[in-house]
Amino acid sequence: MLLNLTLEDHRGVQGRNNKLVSKEEDMEINEKLKILNKPPMKSIKMKLGDMYDCINIYKQPAFDHPLLRNHKIQMKPNVIQGEQIEESTSNMVSSDVRYKLKGCPSETVPIRRTTKEELVNAKHLSNWIKRRHVHPQLFGDNKTRVFGLWTADGFKETGCYNMLCPGFVQVHPEYSFGEELTVGRYGGNQRVFDFSVHRDPESGNWWFINGIDNAKIGYWPKEIFTHLSKHASVIGYGGVAGAGLSEPTPPMGYGYSPTINSTYTCFMAGMKVVDDRGRYLNFDTSKVQLDHDTERRCYDIIFPGWYISHGIMMFFGGPGGYCP
Repeated sequence: MLLNLTLEDHRGVQGRNNKLVSKEEDMEINEKLKILNKPPMKSIKMKLGDMYDCINIYKQPAFDHPLLRNHKIQMKPNVIQGEQIEESTSNMVSSDVRYKLKGCPSETVPIRRTTKEELVNAKHLSNWIKRRHVHPQLFGDNKTRVFGLWTADGFKETGCYNMLCPGFVQVHPEYSFGEELTVGRYGGNQRVFDFSVHRDPESGNWWFINGIDNAKIGYWPKEIFTHLSKHASVIGYGGVAGAGLSEPTPPMGYGYSPTINSTYTCFMAGMKVVDDRGRYLNFDTSKVQLDHDTERRCYDIIFPGWYISHGIMMFFGGPGGYCP
């Protein structure tokens, strides 16, 4: 297995005010909105203005995918996967799970309401963004948000962010994609988030789990994939930043070059992989490759491997700027 720690800097997106759509594209987008935004049983407005609709779990957008029309919902993984944050890590930082949504009725799941602007943004960003980190143009702000991205063919014809196309099956009544995450303070307490994605060894579905309270958020069904229905061959950890062609790239983490100090640097701790039996395992750090796609004065990464009592760990970030 190739373990790849990736730090990327991508540019090439035009400003969000330069988008024009044809009449045909406008009609296509309106039709897609009708499909994605199902009639809700209840709607919840968040502090940023985002609307979350409580949708019948059996009528969510995932089942509009042609390969999922006869799919039976898996309510939880077949084995206990997902771990609580290790004690050593939880003592080092303060955790934050305040982004849970409250109030959806029984047998419904919260799904962020897709806006027309988001679909226009996603369409114009698609040729550049499909293999990148979330770009501010996607949501129209610079907030840190929970997101997922999938593809079944290397981003040629399939895949999208979150639920901008059918694919992800939501099962948790309080967690969903798109929610803002509260970040830490430079030199002060940091926030820790414990997310994992792994394949259920029995069903073959790829589960997305919040390890802080072991919440099974949902999964990408095996039917929408090819070889991923059996295993993954590459695992990547790292950070991604993006900007327009003539614009400086944004800061990553706290905006400073990384040091081995969790108070002043973004980090990943307790890094593990999951085997074909659903067990969390430490990986061979000698097989890790460090990739830098830009100058280290802009972004850098420090990988000490096994670090004190925090397991396998890495530190990353940087100020950004005009970076070749």
